[in-house]
Amino acid sequence: MVDIFDKVQPQESGTFFSFKNVGDQVQGTYVDKREGVDSYGNEQFIHVIVDKDNGGKVWNVAFRKTNVVMTERMAPIRFGQIVGFKLDGRKEGKKGMINLIKVY
Repeated sequence: MVDIFDKVQPQESGTFFSFKNVGDQVQGTYVDKREGVDSYGNEQFIHVIVDKDNGGKVWNVAFRKTNVVMTERMAPIRFGQIVGFKLDGRKEGKKGMINLIKVY
C-alpha cells in the first residue's frame, strides 16, 4: 500500500486571482465551488480551478452572490471541465467602473 502522506503534499486552499488589467486571464480544470464572505462582508461564490499547465497551481476566482450574470454563466459548468475567466474590458456603472469578466 502506498503511503500518500510520504508521497504528496497536502492540497493547498489556493490563491485568489485578481483581475487588475484588461486581458488578465486564468484557466484550468474546474474542481470545486465554495461559499465565502469577502473582506467587505459580501457573500460570494468561490470557483476553484487547477492550472495543470502551471504546475498544478490552484486558483480561487470569486464573485459576489448578487452577481446574477456570473452565477448564470457558471450554472452549466461541471466539475472536470476546462474553464477560463478573462477580464475583457471595463465600463462605467452606477457606482463606478465595472469589470467585464467573461467565462470561457
